[in-house]
Amino acid sequence: MGRSSPYAAYLAALEAADTVHATVAASALLRYHEEFAKRGWISPSGHLTHLLVPFLDGEVEVEIEVDEDAGIFRYPSPQNRSRIVTRPLLEVQRFRFSIDRWLDDVTRLVGIDPRRHSKKRELVDGHLWHLGDQRIGNSHKHGPVFIVRQWHRGDVPSLSKALSDPIWQNGGAILMDKPTASRIVTDHAIRGLFEFLGSENGRDTFDGPALDRVLQGKPFSDGEAMPKQYLLGEYFKLPHFVEARRLSPERLKIIKAAWGTDGHEPPIVKWAEINRVANTGYQSFDDAFAGDGCSRVDVFDLLRRGQYRLRRSP
Repeated sequence: MGRSSPYAAYLAALEAADTVHATVAASALLRYHEEFAKRGWISPSGHLTHLLVPFLDGEVEVEIEVDEDAGIFRYPSPQNRSRIVTRPLLEVQRFRFSIDRWLDDVTRLVGIDPRRHSKKRELVDGHLWHLGDQRIGNSHKHGPVFIVRQWHRGDVPSLSKALSDPIWQNGGAILMDKPTASRIVTDHAIRGLFEFLGSENGRDTFDGPALDRVLQGKPFSDGEAMPKQYLLGEYFKLPHFVEARRLSPERLKIIKAAWGTDGHEPPIVKWAEINRVANTGYQSFDDAFAGDGCSRVDVFDLLRRGQYRLRRSP
């Protein structure tokens, strides 16, 4: 589900591009160039005038002649100048991303109420966009839905500032190409866009209920047997928790480093041992888990009853 969706393929192409303003070759569009063009997500932006072609044991640059009416380009063979090589024009065609058209379509596919569409879409140039606010369950609350590009290479201060803005009264969802660890600390859920995408009878679909579960902090479907304790994605639950906690990426690293293995005695760990693995920048358990719903009591007392135990360094 999702990986073969044109929406996911487009985000993957954006992820691979140097910038969203660059021109790209058809080969960089994952063979979806015709579909993208039909949807208005890309537009032609000229073509190459020179091309590297094989010659002896290496390559040589040749000037090409373009015949747009015939949809081909040609050049004299370096090995035999009297022979003309003819190739499809698409091989040297360049395209520009029409990212706003794609974002419009993603917003509609997600099903965000038009009244809740973002009034300021681009939050960090070329890296972070706010689609709008999606209603959370049957409540009157709404959670922001973001699209992010190059999460691991983006402008960390700008991304952190935008995502921690007090304007976001509720946690939201950050949708990206491939979820990955980051230095950016956020309490918004991080998900792959592809996880929600599908098709039915040739039409694009989006798993709205799954996104709603994410916004509600519920990693499982209604009616699905829910374990008493688990570490699933960034969701963390122990038997004495009323509901699952959603951890920031940095806190998640700490919990993963201390998490026990089923069937084995839970580890007793010191901060120095955890920090050596997680390397989050926090100075202690107190520093890492103070506030934001994760109190000192949770870490040093309650968690001892769960699958693992933590022991403070002397």
